Amino acid sequence: RKIDETQFLLAVAMLADKQGCPLDGLVARLSTWAQDTQRAQQAMPVARLTGPERFFYDKSTYTGVHARGGPSVVDPVRKIDLGAIVDR
Repeated sequence: RKIDETQFLLAVAMLADKQGCPLDGLVARLSTWAQDTQRAQQAMPVARLTGPERFFYDKSTYTGVHARGGPSVVDPVRKIDLGAIVDR
């Protein structure tokens, strides 16, 4: 469920009232926390998959029937006669 900006600001005001702190102080703490989180996410290195799991997560490496959507559960109905099955 998502909230819009007005609902978020109302929730922040209610939280400040519940905590008994001024609204400006809570907004300052929230903005500092958001900036620290953003900095930490930018500093994290991007992990490169090197083991066998790279074949599972990288769909560009899929081959064969898996690259084309996987096997079908119901095959098309075809009439197969006995001459096509046995070699006599």
